This record gives sequence, C-alpha cells and structure tokens, in this order.
Amino acid sequence: MKKILYIFLLCWSYSLFAQQEGLTFYVNGENLRRTNKFDAAIKEFNNALKKEPNNHQYLYAKAQCEYKLRQDDAAMQTLGTAIKHKEDFVDGYLLMADIAKNANKMTEACRYYDLAFKYEKDVAKRVDYKMFIMNKYIKEKNISAAFENIKEAKDVAPNNDNVIYYYARLSNILGKYNDAKEAIITVSSHIPSMKPDDAAKFYYELGYAYFHLEAFQDADATFKKINVTSYASKVEKFTPKYFCSLALAYFKFHENALSKQYVEKAVKIQQGYPLAHVLMAQLSKRNNDHKSTITHLESAVSHEKNVMKQIDLYDKIADMQLELGQFDACIATVEKSLSLKADDHNALFTKYLAFYRRGDFQGCINGVNATLKAVPDDAQKADFNFLLGLCYKKLNDKAKAKSAFYSAAASSLKDAAELEMENLAN
Repeated sequence: MKKILYIFLLCWSYSLFAQQEGLTFYVNGENLRRTNKFDAAIKEFNNALKKEPNNHQYLYAKAQCEYKLRQDDAAMQTLGTAIKHKEDFVDGYLLMADIAKNANKMTEACRYYDLAFKYEKDVAKRVDYKMFIMNKYIKEKNISAAFENIKEAKDVAPNNDNVIYYYARLSNILGKYNDAKEAIITVSSHIPSMKPDDAAKFYYELGYAYFHLEAFQDADATFKKINVTSYASKVEKFTPKYFCSLALAYFKFHENALSKQYVEKAVKIQQGYPLAHVLMAQLSKRNNDHKSTITHLESAVSHEKNVMKQIDLYDKIADMQLELGQFDACIATVEKSLSLKADDHNALFTKYLAFYRRGDFQGCINGVNATLKAVPDDAQKADFNFLLGLCYKKLNDKAKAKSAFYSAAASSLKDAAELEMENLAN
C-alpha cells in the first residue's frame, strides 16, 4: 500500500513540475510578446507546448504572435489546434475572425463570429458579433440573411434599442410589417427620451409599418412625432398629396392603370381628398366612347377657316383618338396640325406619346431626341425627358432611362421621376 501511495505521489509531483515548467515558459513568452519580441516569444510558447501540447491558452498566445508577424496561415493552423482541444474557445474564434477580415474574407469572418456567438456568455458581445454579420449581408443586399441574424440577436437581447431598430427596419423591407410594429412598440415608452435623430428612426419605421398595414391614421399620428427636418421628404411619400402627384404624372402619359392605382391609394389614405376625386373623374371620362364626338369635330375642322381654331380642333381630336387607343389615326391627325404649325411642341408631344403607346419605343426615342433640341420651355422638356425614360425602360436600357428620368426630376414630375429611378436601381 505504501509503495502504491509513493508511486502516486511521485507521478503527481512530476506532473505538477511539468505543468509549472510549462507555465514558466508561457510567462516568459507573454513578457516577450508584450514587448513585441514575437519571434522570441514563439520559441518560449513552443517550449511551453512541449510540456503541455494541449493547452489552448499557450496555442492562442503563439497564434497571436504569428498574427502580428503576418504569418496568417500559421496562426490559423495554431488556432485550429487550440479549438480542437477547446471547442468553446471564444477568443480563438475572434482572432480567426480578425485574420479573415484582414484578408478581406468576410464570409469566413462571419462563420467565426457565428461560432463565437454560440459560446459567448456576454450578451453585449453576442450582439456585436451578430451586428457584424448582419451588416455584411446588408451590404450584399441579402436582406433575408441579414434578418435571420438580427432575429438571433433579438432573441438574446430583446430590449436592446439598436437590435430592435434593425429588426424593425429589416422586417419592413421584407414586408413583415406586423413584426416591425410589434418590435418597436416594445421600446415605445422610452423613444420620446431619445435624441431627436434616434427617435425619428424609430417613429419612421413604426409609421412605415402602420402605413403598409393600412392603419393610415396611426401612421399619420406616428409620422407627426418626427421632429427632424431631414425626414420631411421621406414622410411626404405617405400622404395623399404624394400619391396624387404620381397619379397625375402617369395620367399625362396615358398610363391609366398606374394612375388609377395611385389615385385609389390616395383615396384610401384620405377619403375626402378633393384632387384625388377630380382625377378619378378624369380617368372615368377616358373610358367614354368619343367616336361620335370625333366625327362632329372632324366635320367642324373641315369647315373652319381660322388656322388657330383648326389647330385647336386637331389637338382635341388627336387627344380623343389617343384615349381610344387609335394610335395611327392620332398620329395622322397630329401631322395635319403640324402642317399648319410645324413647331407646335404640344402636338409633337402627343405624336410621340402615340408612338410610345403603340409600342414603337425606338421611333419615339428618335423623334423626342430630335425635338428636345428645339424645346425652350423647361416644363415641356421635362415631359419629353420623362417620355424618353419610359421608352428606355421598356427597352431595358437602365442607364439611359435613369439619365432621362433625372433630367425630368426638376419639374412637377419630380415624384414620379424619383420613383422610376428608385425602381431602376433595385
């Protein structure tokens, strides 16, 4: 029995001595590492590892030196060994993430941050890891993946304002409006105490969610809480005025379905909005059969002697033919008007609008480009440029379409032009 006890004590003493000897090398190495003597430190850490080859802290210290010496492959290999011995080694994953980031390997970095998130105990740090991953996916426009990561962050930090904001924002982008609304409501009690810029972000996302849930009164009340002028143009896009602006623009270009869609939205937002009802009446009028009216006007123009009155009658006939979808007849009528006044830009606009409506996009582009050089009026130029943008969009020439819509934006067509540019960018 005494012999067995002696052998046990001898083995224990030897093990303790070996560990102490390894620790001595480690301490020496750490002192060298802190003074940036990385090569010498690595030698000490290697000596420590000879005594304790499975010690993840020794391996980590060695990898830190290799990283500082820009020996990234060696550092990654050393860290890989450390993690084999300690799967939940958060610091190891974080250093691997740093190495990957420096090599611009963001997908790899995200993988290591995900592993760090899995084992990290500090909630604030876990949120930071997920924020990095989320931002990477946002930059790549992978909104679904970004959302899944912020959702994980929300699960561990349900009251973190920054997490809630991004969760709501991404929910809104993905059409999860109720999720966005519910998330912001959880922090709504302390939004008023935030800085105006921060509060505005939360109120905007909440108003956005309410609007798309068709809770228009709640949306309006929420948007009115925003006291930051930089949000004025954003909030304007949720008003009946804005949707009527879009409806009027598309009405001008005989895009009746789009015009109807936007004017009906305006009425939903505010039932008694006068301009919306006027425009709905105009759209309804376009559905009327003008054939008998055209016959009478054609008879009138054939007997009219006054040139200016003839031009006016031709314009009325051409407009009605355009509304009826009689595009070739419309173009022929405009040509008669132009034979009396060749530089009538309103008549030329009607002519090329008929080209657009019958699907002759290149013909419209050629005609508009030739006409634009001689158009002196800025508002008319905007109309022609918007028409160009529509044609280029149909031909899938996004660059030229954007350029044309940009040229049309400094006019009453601003809202529609900006919407077109935004759609082309997506």
